Order: sequence, then structure tokens, then C-alpha cells
Amino acid sequence: MSASRSSVPVRRVQWVGVGLALAILSGCARPTTVASPTFTASSTPVAVPATVDRATRVSPPATTAPGEASGNPAFTAIRLSLADLPLYEKLEIAFDLRGVVATNLDFPYDPAPPPGLVARAGITVDGLFLPPGETDWARAIIQPAFRYQAYQRYDTDAGTEVLYPVDHRDWRVRFAPTRAGTWQVKLRFQDSGVCAHDEVPCTHWIESSPTSFVAGAPRPGAHGFIRVSAADPRYFEYSDGTPFYVNGFQDGLGTRTDVDGDFAAYAAGGVTLLRSWMSATSVFSRGMPQWAAWANAELDWTDPVPGHDVSARLDAGSATACIFQGFGESARPVFFGGRLYSLTIRARLDGVTQALDPAQPFGLTVRLGGWPKEVCAQADPTARSLSPHWTGDGGWETYTTTFELPEDVALDGSTYLTLALENAAAGAAYIDSVYIGESLDGPNILPHGDINDHLGFDQAASWRWDQILDSAAAHGLALKLVVLEKQDSILGYIRPDGSVALERDDANFYGWPDQSTKVRRLQEYYWRYLSARWGYATALHSWELLNEGDPFNGNHYDLANRFAESVHTLDPNRHLVTTSFWHSFPVRDFWANPAYGEVDYADFHAYVDTTWLEPGDFADPALTLRCGLDRACYQAALTADSALYHLTHSAVVAASGVNKPVIRGEGGLTLVGSAQEPDPDLMRDVNGVWLHKLVLAQLDAGGLGELYWFTDEIRANGLLPVFGRYIDFLAGARLNSGDWRAATAPITGDPIRVVGQVETGKDRGLLWIDNPTHTWKGVVAGDDGRAATAQVRVAGFTPGASLVVSWWDLCSGQPPGCTIRETRRETLSADASGALTLDVRGLATDVGVRIGAWAPSP
Repeated sequence: MSASRSSVPVRRVQWVGVGLALAILSGCARPTTVASPTFTASSTPVAVPATVDRATRVSPPATTAPGEASGNPAFTAIRLSLADLPLYEKLEIAFDLRGVVATNLDFPYDPAPPPGLVARAGITVDGLFLPPGETDWARAIIQPAFRYQAYQRYDTDAGTEVLYPVDHRDWRVRFAPTRAGTWQVKLRFQDSGVCAHDEVPCTHWIESSPTSFVAGAPRPGAHGFIRVSAADPRYFEYSDGTPFYVNGFQDGLGTRTDVDGDFAAYAAGGVTLLRSWMSATSVFSRGMPQWAAWANAELDWTDPVPGHDVSARLDAGSATACIFQGFGESARPVFFGGRLYSLTIRARLDGVTQALDPAQPFGLTVRLGGWPKEVCAQADPTARSLSPHWTGDGGWETYTTTFELPEDVALDGSTYLTLALENAAAGAAYIDSVYIGESLDGPNILPHGDINDHLGFDQAASWRWDQILDSAAAHGLALKLVVLEKQDSILGYIRPDGSVALERDDANFYGWPDQSTKVRRLQEYYWRYLSARWGYATALHSWELLNEGDPFNGNHYDLANRFAESVHTLDPNRHLVTTSFWHSFPVRDFWANPAYGEVDYADFHAYVDTTWLEPGDFADPALTLRCGLDRACYQAALTADSALYHLTHSAVVAASGVNKPVIRGEGGLTLVGSAQEPDPDLMRDVNGVWLHKLVLAQLDAGGLGELYWFTDEIRANGLLPVFGRYIDFLAGARLNSGDWRAATAPITGDPIRVVGQVETGKDRGLLWIDNPTHTWKGVVAGDDGRAATAQVRVAGFTPGASLVVSWWDLCSGQPPGCTIRETRRETLSADASGALTLDVRGLATDVGVRIGAWAPSP
């Protein structure tokens, strides 16, 4: 039996983050879930008005709250999630608006946009938060608001997460207080119904009455927002000064919300930071074609719906005769059996007037069935039809019908919703938008119902990130999120003057610093949305503008700086901002250039086979003697020795004078000369010597934080606890205090590696002493290296001071669950120059050394 005809049972209903615990402050009670429709819809086309603007971005229905477009402008049904809350916790205010005339409710009111955008089409909605003790509303903190759609999450028996919208879309403002006491708050909005045409900028607002809430002491373990250390620019710290140490890897988030299990394991293992691509989930715009919610879509820029830019073209008789959902990174919908659904398509049929096979129906149709890509122009007898076949030859029209299914059907990767130009002898269909819902004024069940993904923000993807960020906060994790894609398949086509190019160009995406462009303004709208929706999130480490942009492009530099400037202006918590490059580390031109000073920290990508290091960057005399100018020789050494891989990059970064924290956002121990392929021997290192040494090497004074790209070896060998060894060894140290400096440690005897720092004026230090002949590559080859004996003379202490020295087994080469432990203590005296001499005897792997009276057990 075809998968399209067998239902996909939906089980384990999970009510996740759908609503607020709301106290009604004013207006009417919150509406209940939208009721089943009582209308009778037509299967005939309905003409679209000659002038169509973005009011019908998803058309129809316009998913507005009750009363939004009628009556005198006002706020209604204002609800606060909490009246009392701890510092740094999320306060959420939900509300509706009345008397709105804006035609794009996702975008802010903009009286003078660049060419290609409609002026005065949006609406600006803010929350004003007056701190404790203040009485002047001019001193209020402004937090942007955003449109919000709630969802209910289900899991299919096959394990696929599907989402279903509930309730009407309302407005939200989110805020996390950073001062204790009684706060006052009020709301305001402006649109073209409030602001006169010639008022630029507009200073008129519709405001609500103020109310209040109380912020108390933070919860135990809550430290606030992550920022650059005020005392030491190498490091990050929380609002209360607690250090934040980078320790983590890449994770493909955004495609599901049941992340609690993974996040609990990460946190227990000692992971602190995850990098993920929000851009891949298409909260805004298209990104790369393979990320599109509508697979197989060929975008067409000719003759779109007025106010829009693109449509999806379905060509008769070809592989592109259909578009479909149920594949890729986007959210998946579910249709429940026994419910009447309205289906509406805005489309233009061009020459769809004749059947290829006169005995069969032809035209634009909608069906549920199996994988359609190679056969979408043909009738599928196993598929379930949801619509008639529409034909025609003319302008834009709206086609409507209804359908009801006998059982629940989820788009789970085996069943797809397909719009197909079926059995047509010639012609094309152009799709602008698709709506499926339970009532004409209800939410769209389909994610990305509008093909113009750049003219609004996807609610299903956004809701997923709500859940992910809140789960991360609950587990003490932080996220570094990539928000845009330089090769965006919509934004890359729009020229500075708003016209459309024949081919995509990254230059269109970056924009021009000396011009106000449509693409740049659309990005600015998105940046506002990011700060509005997630500016409250303590689990948000930072925003990364894009993945691997041009390292030699001033327009990229300017875009990153403008993004940071926007976030620092709109987000009261000033979340951190960076960008990344496909190669190189441009310090003088960008990272340390005052012209781009808004960018908070530096980032680079360097796998072994893509490193930008040169032979002259390596300080080890034995290595330089062996390799000379042979770059591949150095790369092989980096792969074999993960500590060397970290330390060499960290030393070069530290010497560059960037004066900011630095994260290697992507990296890996790859085969020399490969296309970023990890060394397959890593999988044989079952105890994770490679990861152990990579992580412990972060104790060096360069401050470089590592986010490893490849995770298969980590997961397969259960290596997560290895991350915790670094965090446990640092317990009690505050490397962000501004008092820590590189440990100067001359060595006498066998060659060993001394990595660490000394706290000046405190007679304390942390050292990781490593035997460089013991490498992961040697371990998997059966060579454990040679035991080393040496003396280490560590400077930087008070002359004559008597100091406690504790020695620690850091579990190198032992099973991942091994816990570091103190093995012995001794008391040593610093000499007249302030140097302390340590005897290292028979070092087979590595050892940790804590110097000073603090030395607590982790």
C-alpha cells in the first residue's frame, strides 16, 4: 500500500510553550482555539484586485487578531506572564492591537525606505521599561515587539516532529530585567494611520497605560548575559562577572525542539557553547536553495504579484512541474482527520489550456503522496487529491477549495504535499502563496506559505528557536547562531536600485556602504526582529552575521559592523555580534580596525587542510628543522598533535594584537590535502586523547576558544565528559579578572610542553604540562611515546613566598568517564627572583598543576 494512502499516526502529544500563564490586565479575555469553519468554499478562481500590496503576504486569509483592522487605534487584552520574577528571567507581555492600518505587520514603520520597498507599509511596536527608581519615561529602556504564533508539537510514530498552529497570532514583547526592584512598563505603536506623510521621522505614538512588575534576586546559578570581560579582552564573562569559558562544538539545531536530552548530556559533559545555523531553518529569506521549505522551486522574477518580488514557476512536462513540502530543514505540518480545511492558492496560469492526454484531467492541482520530483508532471494514481485541476491563461487569481481527510496525515518525509502542473501539454503555473487552514481568519498550517520568504518572518521556525533557547538556558548552555547566508537565493538577485539581476551575486547581498539598498534595509528589519524576539535570552551567546563570508571585502566588513551596531542599539542586553570568513584572519583590515569597532569578538575557520598558518608561524625548533618550508609537513604535524593544532593558532592570534576574544568557529583534524575530511583514525582513539589535549590546551594565554566541527567521533566514543576535564580543572579560577598572564617557564631536561597562566599579585597559577611525544596518532598506532623528566622554572611569584603546589591526574588516555583528581601536594618556596622550580619525573602523558592557596577540588 502506498505511503500516501496509509495514515501517519500522530502520538505523544506534547503541549510545548504554547501559551503564557497570563494575568488579564485590560481588555477582553484571550480567545480560545479557532473553531471549525462553517463556510462553503468555491473551487472556482477568484480575481485578484489590480493593486495588491503586502497586506496579503499570506493570502488569504490575513492572519490578524480579532479587531486588529477596525476601530480607534488602541492596545487590547494586555497580559503579563509574571508579576514577580527573578533577575535575568523572561517577562513576556502578550497583547492585541486595534485600529491598525499597516499592511506588513512583520516589518517596522518606515517612512522613507530605499527603492523597491513600499513606504509606510509596516508598524513599529515597542515596550518601554522604566527601571526602578526612575520617573522620567524618556529614560525608559526600549524593547521592540514582534508578532507571535503559538504551536502545538506532536511526534509521529516514525519520530518526525510536526507542528500545528493554535490560537490567533498576537503581539509579544519580551524583556529580562537586570536590576532588582519595581519596574514600570507601557506599550506604544505607530503606523501610517498614526504618522502623517510628511512627518519624517514620526514622533507620534499610540500608548497603553503603564503597569508594573517586580524583579527580585536571581535564581541560584543564574549569572545574566554573556559579554566581553571588562578587565581582560581575551575572555567572556556574565553580567555578574562570572567567567564564561568557550568549550564546545557544532550542532545542527532548529529542525526539532525535543533537545532536552541532548542538552542535559552536553551540560553534564562540560560543554558550554554550541554553534548552529539559524539561517538553515529560514526564519528569514531563502538562504541556499536546499534549505527552502518548498523543494524543487524554480524562482521566477517576471511579473510577480504587485508588492512581491518572486514566484515559484511550474513548467509543464518537466522536472520542475511541481513544488512540494515535507523535505529539508523547515518545520513539518500535520493535517488532522475529520477537520474541514480551506485551501487557497494565489497563482498565475500561463497557457495552461490543453491536456497532454485528453482522456485525463489536467492543470494545477494539489495532492498528498510519495516522492514527486521525477514524476510530478504525471498523474499519480496512488496520491490523494486535495483539489480540482485548475486551468487558464491570464493574470493573478486566487483559487480556493476545501478538503477533509479521514485520518491524520503528517508530512514526515514519506508523505509530501505537492502542487503540480499535471498532464498539461504546455504552459506554466506561477505560485505566489499557499494557505491551508481551518478558517479564513485562522493561521496558516503550512510553514512558508508565501514564496516571498524575504518579506516576513517564518513563525514555525521562530517558535522552534524559542523552545531551543529556553531549553539551553535551563541546562546552562549558550548558543552562537548564524543568522544569514551570503549566497541567499533571493537577496543575492536584488540590485541596489531595487531591480533584479539576471544572476545571483554575493555583492548584492553585502550591499554598498555608501548606498541605502533594499537588501540592506530588509536585513535591518530582520535584525530588529532578532533583537525583539530573542534579546531576552541569557542562553544566546552571540549572533554570527553569516557563515564564511568574503575575508577581503570591505562591504562584508561594513555589513557586519552595521549588524552589530543595530543589535547594540535595539537590544537592551547588547548581545554579542561577530561574523566569519572562509579563510584568513584579517586583523589590521577588520578585526582590529576601529572603523568596525562594533563587532564584539573575532572568529576564524581553520581546519588542518584549510589553515592559513605559514611555516614561519611554527615556533618549535625541532619541527621547523624537520619541515623547513614544506607546508604539508606542518599540516601533518597539526593533525597528529591536537595540542599543537590549538597552540600554534592561538599564539598567532594572540600576537596579532586583535584585543578581542577569539573563537575558532570551525575546525577539525583533517587529512592533509583532503576536502576537509577528518582523519579516519580519530574514530579508533576510543578514549579521546585527541579531544583531551585539544581542550586542555585552551589553558594557554592566547585565550582562543575552540568549537570543533566534526562530532561523529565524539558521539560514537562517548567523549562528552572529556570537555568537563578543562572546566573542572579551572574551578575557582577567574581568568577574566585581568590579573592572569602567560606563565614564563624555561625547561631543563626532556622536551615537555608547559601551558598555563599565573595570576599576578596573587601567587597563584594553573599549568598543564604535556608530554608531546604522547599523541593520539601514536596511541592508535600502538606508540605511547617516551616518558619525560624535566625541571620547570615558573616565574611571576613573590620572592621567597611559600606556595602550595598540587598535582593533578587529568585522565589523559583513560575512559571518558574518568574524573580528574589531585594526586599529591607539596609546599615549595619561590627563589629571590620570584621563580618556582617544579620537578617533573617520568611524565608519560600529561599532568595538571595548581599553584597557590586557593587550589580547591572541583
